[in-house]
Amino acid sequence: MRTSADVLAAILLWLPPSSRRLARLVCPRWRDVVDTRTTEMQSRAKPLVVTDAGSAHVVDDLSTGYHRVLWNGIPRDLPHERRNVIVGTCNGLICLCDNRKVDGAITVINPVTGEKLSLPPLLSTTGSPGSGYIVGWHEEYGFGYHPTTGRHKVVHVAAYDRKGNSHQVKVFTLGESSWRDVATGSVPRCQYSAGIVGVNGTMYWAAKRGRKLMALDLDHESLSFIKSLLDVSPGSWNLTEVRGRLGVVFYSFPHQF
Repeated sequence: MRTSADVLAAILLWLPPSSRRLARLVCPRWRDVVDTRTTEMQSRAKPLVVTDAGSAHVVDDLSTGYHRVLWNGIPRDLPHERRNVIVGTCNGLICLCDNRKVDGAITVINPVTGEKLSLPPLLSTTGSPGSGYIVGWHEEYGFGYHPTTGRHKVVHVAAYDRKGNSHQVKVFTLGESSWRDVATGSVPRCQYSAGIVGVNGTMYWAAKRGRKLMALDLDHESLSFIKSLLDVSPGSWNLTEVRGRLGVVFYSFPHQF
């Protein structure tokens, strides 16, 4: 028996939004009903703009530039590496890193409700800002979401020490109480300048050498390797999300005379 779209929509509307997102995975018909008959799927994400001074603004209307201030910045005389830096955003949540604390103190906030969650601190890592591996502690973190499990996770990729010893990958799941080790041992050094990016339930970052990407499945928390990078110099590109897929942004600076 085939249920009409109206009946199916009425049933799905009884579910919470998180469950409706999961219902999209049942079949194309369910996906279309959820996408066209529910308000949360028709609403569009709004750009979040962060200034050099640390202020955060939500752009409500791109055509007019109308925006709202989420929070004001800190004094400009404070060095950049000591500021609160946005690690990432997922489903309206913002993950912040306080670079003034060793290893970076992570806080996840909901700007709509004002709720805040401070993550437990990590044991001191071997790298440090300015050591040649990272500019600020925030570069060691990524913030991701798995659409099937509905879980938000913070990923930490620790820097190498001066002797080149291998680092660790740790994961913190929102709603739990502690960090977990995901990978230890011979994990390639991370190219932090390219970023740690979450796309469709997987966190990606680039290896320092070997022209390969690291891929961490946020569901099973398994680490794999993808050899697909071009032979380009570090600092001229970074990873990003493009329409739900992993993308690479290349950039260059004009010559200065």
